[in-house]
Amino acid sequence: MIKNIELKLNNISKSFVKIDVDSITQAVSNINMDLTNGEFVSLVGPSGCGKSTILRLISGLIYPTSGSITLNNENIVKPTEKIAMVFQKPTLFPWLTVRDNIGFGMKIKNKIDDIKIDKMIELIGLGDFKYDYPKQLSGGMAQRVALARAIINEPEILLLDEPLGALDAFTRMNMQDEILNMWKKTKCLAIMVTHDIEEAIYMSTKVVVINKNPGRIKRIIDVKLENRDRNSKEFMEYKNEILDLLK
Repeated sequence: MIKNIELKLNNISKSFVKIDVDSITQAVSNINMDLTNGEFVSLVGPSGCGKSTILRLISGLIYPTSGSITLNNENIVKPTEKIAMVFQKPTLFPWLTVRDNIGFGMKIKNKIDDIKIDKMIELIGLGDFKYDYPKQLSGGMAQRVALARAIINEPEILLLDEPLGALDAFTRMNMQDEILNMWKKTKCLAIMVTHDIEEAIYMSTKVVVINKNPGRIKRIIDVKLENRDRNSKEFMEYKNEILDLLK
């Protein structure tokens, strides 16, 4: 179980310089959020509204133009092992097996835990493929490996940048449950970018609706569902509310 954490985004703005046209584009403006572990937060909004920019700011890969991002009152100024990120395409090492890819972070820290690695492989249902290489895996299997590699090191924050965007509908729905099962094991803070509103409602405790030019938070919606039935009245009410905000 992850210890109590507190992530704060305080009046975050981010601008990018376009050298070719000598101009400045403001990607996001006045972003404020207070988040903690045990939450699964989805960012939704139109393309170009700054959803992925927010993830990269939290990860420490880029820095805000103004404002601050703190994790337990410490400024995030660079990437840290406390924060793991999973991208839309699985970034696996092609020369390593499934098992070695999952255990790579442990190897770097000289803290290999074979039992933990094997349990994680069983959790993602790839026990029969542990010695296969990425080229031998389907897209869904490879993404499971990427997720397992991120989660096994027990990050305090798990960032997911459209991790299921390239999958077919059936695999995508199965993977949603896979991610939720892994998240529930650690209760870390998960923050996901998605264009799929139903996916956001199904997986999240909070949905952050963002508009564009520049990206600003329009509303943060607490998702409180007794079950995750996509056809329920409550589910459809959340969906219609988000669609109305995005119009």
